[in-house]
Parts: sequence; structure tokens; C-alpha cells
Amino acid sequence: MKTKRQVMRGGGAWVIWGRSVVMFIVAVMLTRYLPPQNSTIFELSSTTAEAKEEKPKEEKKNEPGKDEKPAIPKETKDASKGEPVKDAKGAAPAVPVPAPPKPPTPAQLATVPPSNIVDLEPFVVNLADIVESRFARVVIKLEMAKPAFSKDVTARMPEIRDSVLMLLSSKSYAKVRTVEGKMELRDQIVDRVNTILKEGKVVGAYFTEFIVQ
Repeated sequence: MKTKRQVMRGGGAWVIWGRSVVMFIVAVMLTRYLPPQNSTIFELSSTTAEAKEEKPKEEKKNEPGKDEKPAIPKETKDASKGEPVKDAKGAAPAVPVPAPPKPPTPAQLATVPPSNIVDLEPFVVNLADIVESRFARVVIKLEMAKPAFSKDVTARMPEIRDSVLMLLSSKSYAKVRTVEGKMELRDQIVDRVNTILKEGKVVGAYFTEFIVQ
């Protein structure tokens, strides 16, 4: 017959064997139905490492080579000044030269209405001063009542110039240096020219230059 100690030893062996079988079954179940965590972590780390390796490769592709030179534009335009900028060689672009204006045609000149202003050539006369010799240079424009009356002035220009010269040479320096003296002289010129004209009529006389020395 087995002793009590031998029976206890044999029962303990069966208990240990039963626990080992249960742990083996649990391990098989976990391995079969649950994905291993370590493999997932390994896959994520490997994917991240591959992405890091591919990024520098793409950046290297975008970088220009050492032998390549950037393209230089032939001509650019400065927006602030609105002028073309010189190219790399320093040569300025060709600027088109505008064509000169065309002279008016005879048909265009014929359509221009005649003016009622008649220009007289400058008058240079000695004034009537006795103590000191003085002279005057005067430029006069005559205003006609109608543009058609300008022909009458042109036809009688010698008589008109003679009459105005006589009138200017009869004035003294003290008489024509004042504004009142010049206004009186204008009225006298209008009256003298109207006495000479047969068809036209002068309505005003204007001094565009009046120099006395």
C-alpha cells in the first residue's frame, strides 16, 4: 500500500499537469483569435520609416542640378515706372519712333473759317521828345467787325501803316508811358484805320508788344 506522502505527491503532479494543459489551451486560443500587438506596432514603425526615406528622394528630384542654369527673361517691364528694363547684356530694347504729324491738306485748309483778326507788322519809330532821343517798338493787332473785312485791310496796308507811323511818332515818352496814354492811342488808331477803309470796319486795336527806350 502507498503511503500518505506518496499519494499527495501523485495528486500534486496531476494538478500541475492540468494547469499546464489549461495554459496551453488558453495560449492557443489567444494566438488564434487575437492579432499579435507586436506585429501591428512593427508594421506601423516600418511604414513610417519608409515614408521618411521617400520624402528626401522627392525633394532631391525637385532640386535643380548643378549644371542647369536658371532661364533669364529677355525683357521685363518695371510696373512702377512703366518703362522696359534692360536685359542681362545691358542693351535697351528698341523704342518705336512716332511718325511726324502730316501737314493739313488743301481741303482741310479750306474748311478753316477765316479770322477777324489782322496782324500788322511791328512798328519802330522815334518819339517826339526833343531833349532826349527815344524810340518805341509797337506790335498791333486789328479786330474787324467781320472776317470778310480783312481783305480790305490787306488791300490798303500801305496807307494804314503810314497813318499809324505818323500817329506814333507824334507822341512823347511822357504821353505813352502811362496806361491812360496807351488807351488813348488805341482809340486813335481805330479811328484812323476806319477813315482809310472803304468797306470794312475796325472795332478794336490791341498792343501785343509795346517797348519804349
